[in-house]
Amino acid sequence: MSIFSGLVIYGKYRNCDPVTLGIIERHDQLMPYYVLDTMSHVPGLTGFFVACIFSGSLSTLSSGFNALAAVTWEDYFKNNINISEKMSVHVVKLLAMFYGLLAIGFSFVMGRLGTVMQASMAISGSLSGPLFGLFFLGMFFRCVNAKGAMIGATFGQFVALFISFGSIIIPRPNVSMLTTINNCSTSITEQYIQNKTLHENKFITYYDNPE
Repeated sequence: MSIFSGLVIYGKYRNCDPVTLGIIERHDQLMPYYVLDTMSHVPGLTGFFVACIFSGSLSTLSSGFNALAAVTWEDYFKNNINISEKMSVHVVKLLAMFYGLLAIGFSFVMGRLGTVMQASMAISGSLSGPLFGLFFLGMFFRCVNAKGAMIGATFGQFVALFISFGSIIIPRPNVSMLTTINNCSTSITEQYIQNKTLHENKFITYYDNPE
């Protein structure tokens, strides 16, 4: 679905790129812009699209947070804390809330480290590698104990995150599909020229008088 959506958006805007025109600032905004551009004439359809996106995201995230909280409780706290079953339910809920707040904090950080797709692929890749190594170690090597496995997984996770964040922070060549603004309508082209002139005037004014 994501690939098909990307192809449709590229087919529509390859000859009139809204990013090049300055209508939107980042490629992450292409999908919302496409929805507003093509569906805004139908009342309520854009809001329905946003509601579908939020419902799908929340259903996936809520199940993930609950699973993380349950695994954390079963593997790390259940055998080390002697509390009642009713109190353990509250602890699991607090753990789920903690993971939710942690995800919100990461979202603010990821917004400053490139596109959402790039950041999500880097994070998921860095998490999947050490986890696969841990499962592989447990299936084929009986001589490894829990302490050694955790130390190796932690070190591998640190290295993977270091490489992933380095690939996001360090600038790389911008490789993208070819787009132009040659076939834009007259009104859009005039708006682009006005925005460009306004930006250049602000830059010249600041350069002449920075204060």
